[in-house]
Amino acid sequence: MDDILRIEGLTKAFGGVVAVRELDLDIQECQVTAIIGPNGAGKTTLFNLIAGVFPPTRGRIIFQGRDLKGMPDYRRAGMGIGRTFQDVRLFGNMSVLENVMVGLHLKGKSGMLDAAFHWPGARREEENVRLTAINTLNLVGLGRKADMKAGELTFGQQKLVAVARAVAPQPRLIMLDEPAAGSNALERMEISDLVKRIVEMKITVLLVEHDMRFVMGTAQRVVVLDGGVRIADGTPGQVQSDKRVIAAYLGEPEARA
Repeated sequence: MDDILRIEGLTKAFGGVVAVRELDLDIQECQVTAIIGPNGAGKTTLFNLIAGVFPPTRGRIIFQGRDLKGMPDYRRAGMGIGRTFQDVRLFGNMSVLENVMVGLHLKGKSGMLDAAFHWPGARREEENVRLTAINTLNLVGLGRKADMKAGELTFGQQKLVAVARAVAPQPRLIMLDEPAAGSNALERMEISDLVKRIVEMKITVLLVEHDMRFVMGTAQRVVVLDGGVRIADGTPGQVQSDKRVIAAYLGEPEARA
């Protein structure tokens, strides 16, 4: 199986604090890879570097064979890199459907004049966007709530809307930042099943999550960061029994050494 993302010597320093240090990582296509680690391990920083929120101090990020150096976040999104955030960032007063349609704006080709005058091309494009958004809501199990305001949903349902918005443009790689956080046991099971269905759509999933039951039941590969350094990498079973991982989570310096 080919690598969709390759990270080489990636480092990010904020002043004297090094959040990610000399990280090498290859992400295979059509798999679920979980990035885990204690607070401050560099997980969200890694996501932000891949998404283009800020540049690396040094190192390279290569997506589908293309070096992303200097490329802004919107161009990376246009290339097929999608993401969600720890906070859902929905428009609470807009409908659930409208929130998902927002995620499709990069796919649009009509200009402002086309939309203003409701020319046929713009109308067809809007209908296609609406249909894609509805189909994606059905995928996440929220099709019946399409007309509700997003702010009226439970937090777990809002998480699903955020995932739908990121999936709707059909990215090649989607980064899910704590998708199960704040969800109850049933919602976590639904999100885990959803992640697996996303992979069946030929979308590679990279996720950050603190819920270890969710990670172990969802991911095929688990990468563990501690202090911005990769300390373990393998199947969920291999990582669970790794002494360095146990030390990182329990704070046992002797075992970590």
